[in-house]
Amino acid sequence: MTERQYWISVASKDHLDAAVESALVVFGPGRDSAAARPARGDWVASYAPAETMDRDTPVRRFVAMARIDDDTPESRPVSDGGQAMSRRATYHHDHDADIYDLLDAFSFVTDRSHWGVHFHRSLFEVTKDDMLAIARAMGVDGRKL
Repeated sequence: MTERQYWISVASKDHLDAAVESALVVFGPGRDSAAARPARGDWVASYAPAETMDRDTPVRRFVAMARIDDDTPESRPVSDGGQAMSRRATYHHDHDADIYDLLDAFSFVTDRSHWGVHFHRSLFEVTKDDMLAIARAMGVDGRKL
């Protein structure tokens, strides 16, 4: 068995809300390779930079946390009429978490003034400690990770 990995996915809040309702983790449009990276049993924290893909209304919160339940990504329709790659998942979060409250806890943020550069990707791997910080902030029992 491979070691469990931890990921942050980035998508608009409207896409993430629809994904949670459908028990899916979504990845950016056309991101086949990103969607294939997490393995069954890996954890994904979903970050919403904005309400919609237009980035008109900032959100800047982690809005979902899930464990991947399948082995293969699928393309599914999303709220704006496009397609996004997705994975089946079980959600475990209790509430959203503000990104600014977590920046000092992240191993990958070495300069607070440039923290956003990491979130320009649709998916990136983080440490277990990074994921535990997000889990605590979202009301998730860290023993599940």
